[in-house]
Amino acid sequence: LSLGLDKRISYVSIVCFEYEIIIHDDASCDGTREILEEYALKYPTLFKLILQDENQYSKGIDVMAILFSYATGKYIAICEGDDYWTDPLKLQKQVDFLEMHQDYVMTSHKCSVCNETLKQYVSENSAEEDVSYSMKDLLGGKWYYQTLSILFRADALNNMQLYKYRMSSDTVLVYELLQNGKGIQFKDVMGCYRYHDKGIWSLLNMNAQRDQEFKIRLHIYDVNQNVESAKLLLSLWQKPISRLWLLKNIKYTLASEQIFRRHFGCYFTIRLFFRKFVCNQAFSNIQN
Repeated sequence: LSLGLDKRISYVSIVCFEYEIIIHDDASCDGTREILEEYALKYPTLFKLILQDENQYSKGIDVMAILFSYATGKYIAICEGDDYWTDPLKLQKQVDFLEMHQDYVMTSHKCSVCNETLKQYVSENSAEEDVSYSMKDLLGGKWYYQTLSILFRADALNNMQLYKYRMSSDTVLVYELLQNGKGIQFKDVMGCYRYHDKGIWSLLNMNAQRDQEFKIRLHIYDVNQNVESAKLLLSLWQKPISRLWLLKNIKYTLASEQIFRRHFGCYFTIRLFFRKFVCNQAFSNIQN
């Protein structure tokens, strides 16, 4: 942890703007709090600590909403505890872009992946060019936004709206941001996503991850109940999902069926479920 904090300090110290580092400790019991308090004493004007006595994530409280409520800056960047940035100019590049492009609300970038358990490191290739994206891309199932790569305009996010969610998720964050503008993924690799056998997401097998995805998107629909949130749920049906899994988790199938009938009509819904359960085909061309 100390090494990670030192690296973050070195990365923000070269930027041409004022900054603050806000850290949320969700009632950890591994000595993390003591290290954070040591750094807060060493850098009293730099660190803001949010120290919980009870784990908020396990209560279904959106931890991001808590964090963002403490932010006072024009822009917010995210770096979760397991991840790290690899380009010292990352923040400056992202801020400079948003300063020059007022119609964009968020930026992201390519990331490498490190498997801590297997000691494997996979570097994602830089793209030939940057990619602009919008809500249409999110609803179509595209994903350009690893959490550690995101930097966004603070005023593009309605934090009171975020408090309506009972689940902390990067999908929720991106969905809320892209309602207010578009984003760009820089072609360069500027961070590393680490996963290991103790990570919250890494601990889940494929079926459990699919279960979590349905829970999150159904919850987004419950909060918004509009056609965009229905399309976000529909994008899951583009992915390969076994018929057996859908039958075992019939609650998700029935909930999806009701939402799709409400927003897309009976004919569309019958055709979707026929193709999935009879023909075993994923549904495509959601935007159409």
